[in-house]
Amino acid sequence: MKDIALGDVHLIAIDDKESREDGRDLLALIVAQHRDRHNRLSGIVLMALSQGLQAIHREAKKRNASVHLPRIGYATSGFNWYGTERLIRKHLAAKGVPTYIYYFPRRSRMTKTPSTQKRSLTRQESDEPKPSTSHDASDQSQNSTLPDFLSGVCVYFHNIEEDEQKKITRQLIAYDGDVHRDVSMDTTHLIGNIDEDCEALQTLGEKNPKMIMVSMSWLQDCIEEKTKIAEDPYRIDV
Repeated sequence: MKDIALGDVHLIAIDDKESREDGRDLLALIVAQHRDRHNRLSGIVLMALSQGLQAIHREAKKRNASVHLPRIGYATSGFNWYGTERLIRKHLAAKGVPTYIYYFPRRSRMTKTPSTQKRSLTRQESDEPKPSTSHDASDQSQNSTLPDFLSGVCVYFHNIEEDEQKKITRQLIAYDGDVHRDVSMDTTHLIGNIDEDCEALQTLGEKNPKMIMVSMSWLQDCIEEKTKIAEDPYRIDV
C-alpha cells in the first residue's frame, strides 16, 4: 500500500461488458483518509479530498462525463458536510461538470421532503435501501447561499500545530478558502507565529513577494466575525 498517497484518485472500469459493450462507466476512489501509528482511522482530510476532486474534474472534462456521488464522508469522524459540499461545488459543478449527489431517505422524515431533494418520498420508498433521488449540485445555489467571505484566500501554514491546522482548515474551506501545501504565486496569506524566525519567513517571502504574512488570530477572527477583516493589525514583522 506504499504506492497510495492522500489525494490520489484511482479509476476503475465497472461496466458489464456482456450487457453494455459500449459502456464507459468508471468508479473513482479518492484516498482521503489515513491511519495513524495506532491504526486509528482519520476522518475525511479536506485537503486530500480537494486534490482528488480536482483530478476527477480533469477526467470528467476529458471524457465529457457527469459525476454521481453519495454524501461523501457521512458518519466519519469529524464529519463536515458543509466544507465537503463546498469543494464539490467548487471543483465540479461550478466548472461545468454535471454533478449529482444521492441521498438516502430517512424513516423519521417520511412525510417531509428535505430541501435538497427534487421529489417527495413515499412511505414505501422509505423502506427500501435505495437512493431516493439525485440532486444536481449546480442547482443548489438556487435553494441556499453558502457564505463565501474567504473566497480568494489561499493560505500556507508555517510552523502551526497539526491539530490546529486541521481544525481551522475545515472552516477555511467551508467558507470558500484554500490551503496550499507550499508557497506559490497563488498563495495570498502565510499564517505563522508572531515570534517566528525572520530569516525563514524572508526566504518564503521571496517565493511570493505579494503574499501577506499574518498570525493565526487573523484567520480565527475572520471566521468568528464571518467576514474578511483587515490584515494590518495581525501582520508579522519580517
